Amino acid sequence: MKMNRAVCLVLILLLQPGLCLAARGKVLHIEDGDSGTLQYHGRNVEFRLYGIDAPELKQNYGNRARARLAKMMLGKTVEFDILDHDRYDRKVVLAFIDGKCVNEELVKAGLAWVYTHYCRDIRCEKWVKLQELAKKKGIGLWAARDPLPPWEYRERHGAD
Repeated sequence: MKMNRAVCLVLILLLQPGLCLAARGKVLHIEDGDSGTLQYHGRNVEFRLYGIDAPELKQNYGNRARARLAKMMLGKTVEFDILDHDRYDRKVVLAFIDGKCVNEELVKAGLAWVYTHYCRDIRCEKWVKLQELAKKKGIGLWAARDPLPPWEYRERHGAD
């Protein structure tokens, strides 16, 4: 009887959404402030960071966001949790360097918005608070008077 309970507990934990074992891969390319390519099991895999949206490259702070992401990840082996796939078949991931969540670090640095339309994980609540703090302090893109969210920029300019 005790063994059955233990097996059930393990199965419940393994089947919990968002409870993933981190994979490891080397980052080969950074496309912009929230996406790139990494090598995983000998294949090149495109990824997008979960729950955030960095400015487009043609927007203010777009190149800064890309540069920060490259500094954090390019050429390094990162841990990542695949949470989903997007419409371009990229892996939607939480990425970690030295135990720090890259997604969260970009929000704290004022280089990405929390993409609340897609960010549904419990950690998103914390990220929204970190975004408000960055905004209050005028960090990164929040130094601009009225920064335009990338999803609005894409809508206005007909970009994906």
